[in-house]
Amino acid sequence: MQSTIILIDDPDKINKIIKFAESNTAKIFSLNYDTHKALEKLKIKHEIGENYLNSKELKDLDDYLFHLNLNWHQDPKIKDYVSYDFLNLAKILEVEIGQYFVPFLLSIKSSLKIFDIEKPSIIIAATKINNFLEHYCNKFNIEINSISTSKIDELTLDNFLIKINIGNIPISIKISRKRFLFVKGFFEKFLYTLFNLNYNDQSNQKSILLFDFDIVNYENLFNELSKMNKKIILVNTRKPVIWSLHSLRILLKTRCKIASSQKYDDKIKHKFDLDQKEFFTNLSKLWNKTELFESIFLIDSIPFWQSIKTSFTTILESRFRESIMRILILHSLFEKSNISAILEWAETGQEEQEMISVAKQHNIKIIFLQHALMQISKGHTKFGSVLSHLAYPLQSDVQLVWGESAKNFCDIKKSNTNTIPVGSPRHDDFFNNKEIPTKSIILFAPTGTTSFSCEHSTTKKIIEFYDIVRETCKIASSIPSKELIVKPHPSPTVSNEVINIVKSVNDKIKITFTSNVLELINECDLLITTNNSTIAVEAMMLGKPVISLQSEDWSLQEDISVSNAVVSVNDVSELKNSIEKILLDKEYKNTLLNNSKKFLNTHFSNHGKASKNISKILT
Repeated sequence: MQSTIILIDDPDKINKIIKFAESNTAKIFSLNYDTHKALEKLKIKHEIGENYLNSKELKDLDDYLFHLNLNWHQDPKIKDYVSYDFLNLAKILEVEIGQYFVPFLLSIKSSLKIFDIEKPSIIIAATKINNFLEHYCNKFNIEINSISTSKIDELTLDNFLIKINIGNIPISIKISRKRFLFVKGFFEKFLYTLFNLNYNDQSNQKSILLFDFDIVNYENLFNELSKMNKKIILVNTRKPVIWSLHSLRILLKTRCKIASSQKYDDKIKHKFDLDQKEFFTNLSKLWNKTELFESIFLIDSIPFWQSIKTSFTTILESRFRESIMRILILHSLFEKSNISAILEWAETGQEEQEMISVAKQHNIKIIFLQHALMQISKGHTKFGSVLSHLAYPLQSDVQLVWGESAKNFCDIKKSNTNTIPVGSPRHDDFFNNKEIPTKSIILFAPTGTTSFSCEHSTTKKIIEFYDIVRETCKIASSIPSKELIVKPHPSPTVSNEVINIVKSVNDKIKITFTSNVLELINECDLLITTNNSTIAVEAMMLGKPVISLQSEDWSLQEDISVSNAVVSVNDVSELKNSIEKILLDKEYKNTLLNNSKKFLNTHFSNHGKASKNISKILT
């Protein structure tokens, strides 16, 4: 008897498979979370494909992901084609390309496991890996009916989520990268001219450049740097410099000047036209080397290059074009300026690595500033090179870190490094804050699943995480005399589904994107977060007890959990008891807060004085 299975990873193609699904013998498998939810909503019986993979297979897949992401662009037959101005333009996209590979690898490995168990004689495929499946079916003489999908995959930052609050209503607007950069450039040009904020290239005064900083979060640092006998220049390639009245006031007060990452003159434009023409002429030759790419992109000896070729090459070409222009703009800026040092906080980003490469050619010292809680558990070891917190190997000349523990970590990961524990300038106000009466608030600040790991990106893991969010909202909103406020993580990868889940529990729960974090935490009695997000230490600085919902194994290995500086909750069913114990058991709460203070003393130097300390170092 013939057995038929249907594989689908595109919700828009569900209508195409319905006629096949009507057969009693046809088994439907979803290959990602979005498709599972769409099938579930339509009450179409199906199985979750990734559930066929066991834990070891997922860990092995992450090993392969790690190897592929770090090595494909280093192949001697590829490297020269993707390099410009001494920089491998493919390598600097590792953070996002790694996340791009995840759904492909999960779909491929899930499909192979399904075939192994189900042993189908007919396959109906409405997936982005159809070409791979056709290779497989031809190899094993299986009949396949391919339903093409026109959906083009994107990188994480190919779209931006603009999150704002209008009154008590949270608004999240999705905008393409291209449109965002255009609008950003237009408004920057207008506002910088209006308020005389443009950096004057003709000045020969010694300068310090800050790269992609949120001027509001680092207000104390900008105030301290403005007292130096050096010009302060800000270059923001992603977030706009001016995004509120407060940010404008800080700029005017500190006399900080802005150099646009999108501003170019005729000379730059002429060189860009020549260089990009030569670069993409050569690149087109590379993309035609099918045998080469099929020897690199393969699983179980079956190539999947043709399945990713269109989206992969389109994405890379778009980002390469951006890189070439930015590199030329940075060269022009550094040639005309007397910049003695550059301060940056995320070495693994595309824009940061462009800047680092150009700055080194101009002998400008690069200083890295830790911006978030470091992740040092074994679960993160293999992904260390793509973490923005404290990536390794380190590329900067000097690392300014939060405390001795981070310095020790850097010394282990890279010998002879110049690492200085300075404290956290973005948290000076947290350490110096005066305690105010609370407003009987429980603050819930969820993050998201780990998007650069196959193991943590399965449908099952995503469902588990959203279940935790749902149950947390139910439990916390039922605590007598307490108001629940939800503040989702600002990362663009955090799904709008968090908002939908919160509203489905109780549409009166307040959701905020834009509230001042210090003020918000200061007003709460308790913070609940997920997987030791940095907001946990911010609450600890303000003397607030913290519960961390540990949905991923690695989070239990972090020092903040091991030292009991937070209450780690593995099972959401334990949450209510943990909340009540903190609120009602004074001795238990005091023990927790004492552990928090010990953690802060170990991991943070110069409490409340980090900005002054950094200013002295830069002077």
